[in-house]
Amino acid sequence: MDVLDDGLETLARVNEVGYSFQTLQTPFMIADNITGYNFFEVFVQGDYLPRIELGTEFKDVQMLICLTHVTGDPFYGYFGSISHISSRSVTKEFKKKKLLANLRLEIDERRCNGCNLCSKICPVGAINTDALKIDANTCIKCGYCIILCPTRAIMLEESSRKMFIGKSLDVVKGIKRVFDERMFFVNILMNVIPYPDNMPFSSKPIVEDIGILGSKDPVAVDKASLDLIIKQCKYNAFEDLYGVDPNEMLVLAERDKIGRTKYNLVEV
Repeated sequence: MDVLDDGLETLARVNEVGYSFQTLQTPFMIADNITGYNFFEVFVQGDYLPRIELGTEFKDVQMLICLTHVTGDPFYGYFGSISHISSRSVTKEFKKKKLLANLRLEIDERRCNGCNLCSKICPVGAINTDALKIDANTCIKCGYCIILCPTRAIMLEESSRKMFIGKSLDVVKGIKRVFDERMFFVNILMNVIPYPDNMPFSSKPIVEDIGILGSKDPVAVDKASLDLIIKQCKYNAFEDLYGVDPNEMLVLAERDKIGRTKYNLVEV
């Protein structure tokens, strides 16, 4: 699938769920255009990325409001404001060739029960269950196998996962450089399901509806959201699902001065 196909699929999906001009009274615009090639460069000199490519539409907006439906995520562990802006603001090509590059999945032979479900649902045939190998060059990082494996035998290779998190934070640093204080983050903690909304399947929520959180600080709003979910679950549901503690990324984000993990909850 090329980037034009991705753009057309995105338009079809948003229309299907009702995000049209008729319902919103404003046009839905793809930041890097339907082709994925409209962008401008931001130099970040990050730990992993020297520069990022942002969709051209970001140049003309007065303020960035990031509206996120919080869910689990097979790569981040938890999909909140930071993972949202890092994975959705860069161009499609940049995401594939830079952000997701070097991200490798592996099969834990001690956990694998040989059911072959992963190889059956893999859309590109990247999984060899006889050799217990996942071809990194063929894999498109859709995450289906991680989510659907009944024994949780598939996970991210640790060094590539850390690089992926580092790259994601470099993207957020680039976004901050463009918008500075002109950003606001809204996390919706309702119908919190174990995996992202773009998956072609659904599940029961892991917690009851909690509410909506907002902040100018993406780290604080993500930390507060995560704490509230863990408090209601009485355990770290996302770490249990994916073997990844989302707090790790928030600590690194605070180190990189993206925001602070300390917060005050004010009910309105």
